Amino acid sequence: MVGTSTTTSFVSAGLTIGNNYVYKVKAVNFAGVGAFSVPSDFIIAATVPDQPVNLIRLFADNKFITVGWNAPVFDGGSPVFGYKILWDRG
Repeated sequence: MVGTSTTTSFVSAGLTIGNNYVYKVKAVNFAGVGAFSVPSDFIIAATVPDQPVNLIRLFADNKFITVGWNAPVFDGGSPVFGYKILWDRG
């Protein structure tokens, strides 16, 4: 990919979480184009997922309770592979 900038920053859009991207930059003036900078690589990291939604009681009797919920709307860019459940006697 090739981009240009008239300032000392650049925004890359449409990147994929987990992929590695390598950047290097050249300066340009009226005399021409200079050498590339030392390359820097960056991995687009995932973030924590949103909270699960719609926690409800699915079943309850005098010994057991079953609860259910929907997956988070946003998974943080990485598939959710489990849940931690906290409960107490309130």
